[in-house]
This record gives sequence, C-alpha cells and structure tokens, in this order.
Amino acid sequence: MNQFQLLFKSLYLIQTIKYARFVPITKAIVHILLVTLLIIIPPSIMLVSSLQHGVTQLQSILHEDIPSFQIVDGHLQLEEHHERPYITDALIDGVFILDDTGTVTEKDLSAYQNGVALLKTEMIFLDNGHMQAVQYQFSGIHSLSPTELQQSIEQFQGVFFIFVFLSILVMYVGFAGFAYIGISLLATIGLLLRPKEARLTYKALWSMAAIAMTMPAVAFSIIDSLLHSVPILLLIMITIGLYVFSLYTLPKPKKKGGG
Repeated sequence: MNQFQLLFKSLYLIQTIKYARFVPITKAIVHILLVTLLIIIPPSIMLVSSLQHGVTQLQSILHEDIPSFQIVDGHLQLEEHHERPYITDALIDGVFILDDTGTVTEKDLSAYQNGVALLKTEMIFLDNGHMQAVQYQFSGIHSLSPTELQQSIEQFQGVFFIFVFLSILVMYVGFAGFAYIGISLLATIGLLLRPKEARLTYKALWSMAAIAMTMPAVAFSIIDSLLHSVPILLLIMITIGLYVFSLYTLPKPKKKGGG
C-alpha cells in the first residue's frame, strides 16, 4: 500500500489501523504531515473568507459617524468614557461593537452571525457565525488613530495573501506538533494496554496511533469549521476508542505445532 492509498483508506476503513502495525514509522510520519494538510484546509478557507469580509466591513465602518477611538500600545481606547460597549447594527450587514472595557467576550459574540468587533486588545471578524480574531500587536497595530487605521488596512490589503500564508503556516506547524505529541502519548498508552500475545513494538503502536487519529481528526476539522463547533475532548475520546478497539481485535498469532 503506497502513501496515498494509506491516506485514502485510513479515512474510511477502520481495518487500516490494524494494518498500520506493519507500516514503517517513517511512512507514518509522512502520513501525519499529509493528514495535517487535509485538516487545515477547512479552517484556512474560513480564515480567508472571514478576513476578506471583515476588512471590507471595517473599511466602510471607519467612514461612518462612530465614537472617536484610538489604539495605544496595542489597546483600544475611546476618547469619551463609556460605561457600556458601543453596539450598533445600523452601519453594516451585521453588528459593530466598540468595547474598551473588556466586558465583551467571545461567548457574547457567538450570539451574532456577522459583524466586526473592536475589543480591548483585538479585533474580531464575524462571518456566518465563525469568528476570526486578530491581535492588534500581532498585526503590527500598536498606536493608531482611526485615520491611520484606515491607511493600515489599505496597506494590509497589499500584503493580505502573505499574512494569510504565514497564518496558515503557523496553523500547520501547530496542528502537526499537537498531532505528534498526541500520537506519542497514545502509543505510550498502547504499551500498557497491548495484548501480551500481540508482541507489538513501540514503533508499531506509534504507526497504529497515527492511523487511528486520521478519521476523527479530518471529520472534526470539517464539522468544526463548516457546520458546528465540536468539543476537542470528543475527538480525543473517539481516537482512543478506535485505537483500543483495534488493539484488542488484532488477529491472534497462530501457535506453532508441536514436533
């Protein structure tokens, strides 16, 4: 079974997990890199969509009559004191929020489908219920007035795809690192749970763990990004369940006949 056949079959065939004990660990490592590439496709699409939509909306907002504000040392400050966040749905297709008090949370924003929120330390773009946060300091916005912010947005559009590429690269490295750590822990658990008659090495257990996480991880990525948020604990439990099930349903080695 070549690399791409392994990837394809691991997406729907549970028996592939058992077969993985014969897969070289180098092949399993490459497999994880390919799976990670699949996993980041849905969130990458959402990232591009949210940023494009959010930047366009933010540009239109800055031309409207809104409370005066500035960003100082990566923190939002309104020129006039407001005890409550400024919230309006009259400026854009969605909601616009200005909050320098720190009272608006991502949980509060989940009630809205579309909009832009300038919070104390970050701006959040809402696109069909999906949130994309951009830290002021991370984006290079340290101290800006609304006019300077408008100019920065125009400059940002010129390097938009570079920013997206770097963001996706960071996402890819983060997901791959998390996957390798999780697989290594799962393989270690396998050392304790493996049937004695199976005689599985750590390398074999690691390859099995790599295949076991494929189906849940890809499904989790698609559902979480495009349909509905899924607790990561559910992903972990399903992966462990598939792994343990595969360990205990391995074919028993044939006993050698007596002489």
